[in-house]
Formats: sequence, structure tokens, C-alpha cells
Amino acid sequence: MWASVLTVGFLFGISGIKPIPVILAVQAVNGLILPLITYFLIVIVNDPSLIPVSGRHASWYNAVLILILGCVLVLGFNNIDKVLVTVFKLKEPHLLVVFTLSGIISLYTAFSVMKRPASK
Repeated sequence: MWASVLTVGFLFGISGIKPIPVILAVQAVNGLILPLITYFLIVIVNDPSLIPVSGRHASWYNAVLILILGCVLVLGFNNIDKVLVTVFKLKEPHLLVVFTLSGIISLYTAFSVMKRPASK
């Protein structure tokens, strides 16, 4: 693994290709993937068809999971915003948009998880 990383770095170095656009694209994709994985994990651990009632989490635990989702969403959307500001040469980061989107998605997830029936 380390040899492949070293080789790729060496090839970028000698070819003169600038890896900045690739790094920015990967940051944007990571800003999307991590929140999606977190969301799906929360949905899966609260799915009554997969987890029996005896194995389900308490409400306070789900609240902690939603808080974690909110933090991951803020980090992910902030990464995407930084990439957009850099690529399109915008004036400033848009933290209000980042926090608003994160809050809306967190609240939607909380309501969808809490309204599920205890068993099927």
C-alpha cells in the first residue's frame, strides 16, 4: 500500500500534473459520503424489520446519534462549501447555509426515526 502511494506521488511529481483539482474533488465526495453513511447507519439500527424490539436503542441514544449526524453533516457540508468557494472563487464560506442544511436534515432524520413503529 505504501509503495503504491509513493509511486502515485512520484508519478504526479515527475509528470507536472497538478493534483489540486483531484484533491478538491475527493474532498467534495468525502463531504457527501460520510454523512450518507452516518444517516444509513442510524436508519438501519432503528429499522424494526432488522433489529428486534429487545435490541433497539433507548431514545436518549438515538438523540446522541442524531447529534453525531448533525456534526458530521456540518463537517461534510463545510468541506463541500470550501471546495465550491475555492473552485468558483466565491468571497466567503457560507456557514449559515451549512448549518441550516445540517439542521434540516438532522431534524428530518430525527422525526423519521422517532415515528417508526416499535415492531412489525
